[in-house]
Amino acid sequence: MTEFIMVRHGEPDYSVVDEWAGIAVAKNFAPLTEKGISQIQETIEVLREE
Repeated sequence: MTEFIMVRHGEPDYSVVDEWAGIAVAKNFAPLTEKGISQIQETIEVLREE
């Protein structure tokens, strides 16, 4: 049986893409903040234990 785990990304830094306000998908390209990176790393550790 195949199991899929869906994970939402960590906290993004939208200030980087604010200047792209006229582009509808600009926010999709925002990088993660330091907190967002930590969130993803913590999630990886939890999933490894599963």
